[in-house]
Amino acid sequence: LGIALASQPVPLDPADPARATLGAFEFRGALQLSSPHPRFGGFSAVEVDGEGDHLLALSDEGAWLEARLAYDRRGWLAGVDHGRLGALADERGQALGGKADGDAEAMTRLPDGSYLVSFEQRMRLWRYPPPRHGQPALAGAAQPFAAPAELPQAPENGAIEALVRLADGRLLALCEQLESQGGLMGWVYQEGAWHTLTYLPTPELLPTDATLLPDGDLLVLERGYKRETGPRAALRRLSPADVRPGARLAPRTLAELARPLLVDNSEGLFARRGPRGETLVYLMSDDNFSRQQRTLLMLLALPEQAPPAR
Repeated sequence: LGIALASQPVPLDPADPARATLGAFEFRGALQLSSPHPRFGGFSAVEVDGEGDHLLALSDEGAWLEARLAYDRRGWLAGVDHGRLGALADERGQALGGKADGDAEAMTRLPDGSYLVSFEQRMRLWRYPPPRHGQPALAGAAQPFAAPAELPQAPENGAIEALVRLADGRLLALCEQLESQGGLMGWVYQEGAWHTLTYLPTPELLPTDATLLPDGDLLVLERGYKRETGPRAALRRLSPADVRPGARLAPRTLAELARPLLVDNSEGLFARRGPRGETLVYLMSDDNFSRQQRTLLMLLALPEQAPPAR
């Protein structure tokens, strides 16, 4: 399971390495991650524990990654080590192999410590049981979880990319490409059933992840790509009160990323409470197993006095 990991600090703005602001956020460092392991890369979801020491990431080729995070005296990201990597399992406990079966795109932890994972291509939702003592998360056998009835209508590569549990226990799922009423289709899971809603993305961007903020609001990650301008991303804040059956969700933009700033194929997002009351946000990119792209892990801070979603 153990793999070699390397990390290289990278600035937010190559033209101004001292820059430490991004929209409503403070920049707290970024790392370019690499490993010689052939299954390292393609990370589409990320989670960090409450103390910020332990990272869990999910690959869109059916693998999980665990690693330890290190910080400098300022609290900025400084390194990643103690890597472990393994394969997601199917319902029989057998390792998933290949893109078609292993295209995992989002995950969220449920109240009992299990993880709900969404897959594209062979579209489905699987629940992975809470890890036993000493066992890696996501290492157990999968259990089917009821998917929204409309999910099979989604394009093969445009299904559920964002999946998050709200503070009250409901679930929000957002499709990347399934159009609905002038926006994109999403669902809220409440009282044992999925209900449709509509998500209104930033023009030319699509949702790729979402996370619960410590105050109960939601943060949505969007990304896009154009050959002329390269990758873009946006971070948008949403009130949980707006998440209801039939809703049209139009979050407020807190920050946008575009070249020449540090940005790649942004797909993973997670937030936790920092030691000084601030909200810490981790942003991870999917390198598509391409030498022209990078696995980036960025840390941003939202000050404690930051305004709510509405």
